[in-house]
This record gives sequence, structure tokens and C-alpha cells, in this order.
Amino acid sequence: MLLNASLSLNAFPIEDLLEEFQDVFPKDVPHGLPPLRATLPNKAAYRTNPKEAKKIQNQVGKLIEKGWIRESMSP
Repeated sequence: MLLNASLSLNAFPIEDLLEEFQDVFPKDVPHGLPPLRATLPNKAAYRTNPKEAKKIQNQVGKLIEKGWIRESMSP
């Protein structure tokens, strides 16, 4: 999405909003994501008939080609 060049930052009062709601934002922001604390489920995929399995494989293949998903690195 492209923004019109005639729009200026003054049209978006972001600083006013940040000042108004400063109590909502933490003073210190942690660097990075929090550690993963839950265990991942380690179970086989649900069973499907061959026709459904082929449809799923085609959909997954298309998503991988588009770069929207990638293969898992988990064991």
C-alpha cells in the first residue's frame, strides 16, 4: 500500500496519542521475545483419506512456493 505523497506526518497525531496514553506503555521494553515456556505437542498429524491428503499437500506446496510458510526445523 502506497501513501499519497501529499500526506504529512502532522496529519497523524501520534506523539499526542503517545503522551496521552503514556501510562499504558512500559518504561523499560525488553529486547527480543520472551523464552518459550510451553512444551510443543509431539504427536502425529491427524489421519486423512488419500484424496484429502493430496489436497493438503497441494495447498502446502503452493504456500511454500509463495514463501508464506516454510518447512519446520523441529524434530
